Amino acid sequence: MSQEGDVFSTLDTQEQVFFSVWNEVRQQGTRRNFRLSHEQEMSATQFTILGLIEKAQGEDYCTIGWLARQMDLDPATVVRSLDHLEKRQYVLRRRSTQDRRQVIVSLTAEGQATQQAIHQRFMKSLLCQFRRMSSSGQEALLRGLQEFLSLGRDEDLLL
Repeated sequence: MSQEGDVFSTLDTQEQVFFSVWNEVRQQGTRRNFRLSHEQEMSATQFTILGLIEKAQGEDYCTIGWLARQMDLDPATVVRSLDHLEKRQYVLRRRSTQDRRQVIVSLTAEGQATQQAIHQRFMKSLLCQFRRMSSSGQEALLRGLQEFLSLGRDEDLLL
């Protein structure tokens, strides 16, 4: 029996509900991103790449290899996505001045505007959902997430 099977076979009811809800929340977010990116004729992978490039904007570490590692993808997959994004004039690729083997990726103004517009729509949809919650539900969610996040910073939890 796998170690994962052992963990899941010992879950109590509340822990089972936690995993079920956690997975549904993640799927809901993924569906939102998928819909919004496809409205821009972009795959979810391409949209995620735009977001990573924006976070690394102006840094020399935003290379094809770095993007591939961040997304746990093969570099060839990243290159194909960048080809599409470059064709749409969302990204620029240039050789590193320090290491000509490295290709630095950056957003164009149009790429940044597109990424930010999609991200804003995603955030608005989350905010709308949050605002529809009762104030006690909002407070409980925030309290629980803050506690969960603070406990996740403990390196001893990594098994």
